[in-house]
Amino acid sequence: MDMDGLAEALQSDIYEGTAAGKGLVMVYGAFPITVYDGSSGGTALEWMEAGGTVYWVGPAPGDYVMARDGYEYAGGRAFFTGTAEYLAEDDPADTEGPFRKELQLKGDLLMNAPDMSGTGMESLTAGYTSGNRGTLTFVREGSGQICIAAGGVSLFQAEDIASAASAGLCWCSVLLDTCSGTAHGSDSGTLDKNGASGTLCVYVTVGDAYQIYACRHQI
Repeated sequence: MDMDGLAEALQSDIYEGTAAGKGLVMVYGAFPITVYDGSSGGTALEWMEAGGTVYWVGPAPGDYVMARDGYEYAGGRAFFTGTAEYLAEDDPADTEGPFRKELQLKGDLLMNAPDMSGTGMESLTAGYTSGNRGTLTFVREGSGQICIAAGGVSLFQAEDIASAASAGLCWCSVLLDTCSGTAHGSDSGTLDKNGASGTLCVYVTVGDAYQIYACRHQI
């Protein structure tokens, strides 16, 4: 899909109200100028606010735009996250954060991870963490979000984005309970919702470090 096709698809979702539940993976470190011109959120932000999720890999979102004749500096790194504080070095994370073990998230490098403390924006830092930064950062944008996968482009990033998307992870996700074990044939288990209400999901996986099956059930 080229930049014009992307703009058309996002605008169609906004108009038809079908952005919710959809994801857009951006691995070039820049939005095409047809959906973000550097001075406002444009179609990209409108699509997220309508319920879509952008999975981002690369330099801070908003820093650059992809024009028709190449990349251009936009200087909007604080636009989507409310902070200009992104880690410039590929430092390793030192702590297992939320959902790291449960989703077998593998990336552990923090380059381009934002520090969301003090921004006032609703967010979730997940995966491996160090201080206020994490290998996955989910930031609310209206009814949708942007998920920033830290580190240089790697297979681990692709796997972590796939796991997060499959599990429906978002800026407001809270882990209520877990259950694990070995099953032969059919098996069952019990999870405690700990008094929680609202949208509740059960995420079932088979496999250890590498999942061979995963399914999310809304209850």
